[in-house]
Amino acid sequence: MRKFLCWWILVVCACVLVGGLVMRELPDGRLHVYALDVGQGDSMLLRLPHGGSVLIDGGPGSNVVEPLRRAIGWMARDIDLVVVTHFDRDHCEGLLSVLEDYHVVRVMITGVEQRTELQGRLFALIREKGIPVWIADANSDVVLDRGFGDGLSDEIVMDVLSPFESLAGKYFKNANETSIVTRILVGDPRAMRSEIFTTGDIGFETEKKLVARYGNILRAEILKVAHHGSRYSSGEDFLSRVRATWAVISVGAKNTYHHPHPDALSRLLKMTDLSHILRTDQRGTVETIINSSGKIMSVGL
Repeated sequence: MRKFLCWWILVVCACVLVGGLVMRELPDGRLHVYALDVGQGDSMLLRLPHGGSVLIDGGPGSNVVEPLRRAIGWMARDIDLVVVTHFDRDHCEGLLSVLEDYHVVRVMITGVEQRTELQGRLFALIREKGIPVWIADANSDVVLDRGFGDGLSDEIVMDVLSPFESLAGKYFKNANETSIVTRILVGDPRAMRSEIFTTGDIGFETEKKLVARYGNILRAEILKVAHHGSRYSSGEDFLSRVRATWAVISVGAKNTYHHPHPDALSRLLKMTDLSHILRTDQRGTVETIINSSGKIMSVGL
């Protein structure tokens, strides 16, 4: 009898544990954004209110596997969209594992030819899996989710700001400046709030072009800081247009590039408070939660 009771207790505990995991992974009607801790690299996951997901970049090596699994959920097998901002190793190498482990519905790229062995491997895997490829430009806005709030018109939109035109088949010596740049917009389309600005590895050159083209429309609550806080990005004019309340830096501890650079941090401090500059080397994965009206519920907690 005692043995039977012990087994019964174990079964009940296992059911409670599994049930808790299932409940935690169910959609909760809010947008969860994770700057994944992938070391010296970049990767961001959007978990959408209805349960879909978008992955922007995949970091170096296979570093993305564990933080992605924790963020997306242990039972999730699908990723609706993978965005490759550019094909530098620290942004895309981890996508080899992602494409093998998950059912990826489609991939967005710039189409720039970086002519590397890694880019060739990724293209070959995308073809092998039969994944549709979308060439990004400033007309490539994507409705990621809709009708998730009190109003059926509520939407989450990925607004692609750069490249300004298709770069398919072109070669650039500095591919950083060709990175896909987006704003994530949340709420009613008639009064949508720009919540998150993602920047890949752009530097001063592309920042100046964005300011010239869009001006104050660059405003966002959260800025994913460009190029891991490089000295040659996050210019003052650009930051004055974005006017973010929060700045998130994806960076590896004690990296050889000395990111984030003191000059970039100094410029960021003119935009926001030190306590609102969140770094993955200090905090690990940084999660942001946004409700259906576009209100930020929490950042970095």
